[in-house]
Amino acid sequence: MSSVSEKITPPSVRAWRRLEIPQGDPSQTEVSAEQLRSLAAPGEGPRVTITMPTHERGIDIRQDPVRLRSLLDEAQAALGSFGDDELAARKRLAPARSLLEDEQFWNHGGQGLCLLLGPSQFHAFKVPYPLEASVSVGDRWRVRPLLALTMADRFAVIAISRDSVGLFEGSRSHLEQRPLGDIPANMFAVVGGEAEEPSLQHRSVGHDGAAIFHGHGKGHDDRDFELKQFVRSVAEALPGALSDAKLPVVVAAVERTVAEFRRYAGDLQLAPHAIEGDPGGYSMESLHEAAWSRVQPLVVAERTGALNRLETGPTEGISSDLSDILRQAFRGGVESLLVSATTRAWGTYEPENDTLVMNDERQAGDQDLLDVAVQYVLQRGGRVLPVDESSLPGGSVAAAILRF
Repeated sequence: MSSVSEKITPPSVRAWRRLEIPQGDPSQTEVSAEQLRSLAAPGEGPRVTITMPTHERGIDIRQDPVRLRSLLDEAQAALGSFGDDELAARKRLAPARSLLEDEQFWNHGGQGLCLLLGPSQFHAFKVPYPLEASVSVGDRWRVRPLLALTMADRFAVIAISRDSVGLFEGSRSHLEQRPLGDIPANMFAVVGGEAEEPSLQHRSVGHDGAAIFHGHGKGHDDRDFELKQFVRSVAEALPGALSDAKLPVVVAAVERTVAEFRRYAGDLQLAPHAIEGDPGGYSMESLHEAAWSRVQPLVVAERTGALNRLETGPTEGISSDLSDILRQAFRGGVESLLVSATTRAWGTYEPENDTLVMNDERQAGDQDLLDVAVQYVLQRGGRVLPVDESSLPGGSVAAAILRF
């Protein structure tokens, strides 16, 4: 892959603040594409989805459990129409009710909360963006509020200096250090010599409380052969140490090392721009921020490519008609669905007899048809890409790239 490096500059795209979840908190802050597909599948019901905005800090946090209590009362009433008596409904909602008095839970939140409750399952997602207050009861969970979390696609950072190598994996919302596996811990592990303390494996705490990875940054290495041998060993061992060999990789190293690493990168998916300079002085937060600003174009490339295809590509194989999208999604004909995470489209769809009714306002028995489309696409192996509604063509509420 041909690419260039750039000097470190303040990132133009800030990473989401990592949501620090204390031990014992049942919440998740990310969802993989595989988990989202599993959550979208129909199952034993009824299934309850509760979403609401939350406050990150301050006295307003006290409003959040009050809002949840109200939504739980609404959910309990809705469960009655699915055959639950009061006792059965309270039992089904008990895991969520237990959060009402959990002060620690509310003190470590984001801007939104999504709760999924089923007969034997409970999932809580704290998200770094606001969600509307809503209750949905049916045979499936609403997963569209979680779509933006799947854009927190994972990536890797390989931080290389003579004295130390550090491997990290993360996403839009956080970064964490991983074991090196067969990757050499430093240059001396490859070429011999008196090894120094591997600084990237050592943490101290800075004045802001952030973990700092110390390095020595000895400058230009005149021993060309040894440098090449070292960097080649790191590059060749890296795929085996990654949780997924297809992850985008950001290289953090001095310019000479970056150039050598690119020579031996093979099939690694390198980000176009490296973090040039000694990586040793970076806190985990600043390393994450610098890495995300460089890998973000790769992470969103699929969405950008799909939007470009909608705007400039041939109209064949593309649909922005919701009725057609629903039919194609049910038949497994949607490759990629582009949809807003917040827009609603009320109505009913009966795929068995291909009957669709759309309503401007919600009527009794209506479903959110966009949620239905998302569930069909995920179940049949398609991709769902969250976009701003303004990005969709012709004022449509969704657009699909079709398989056939």
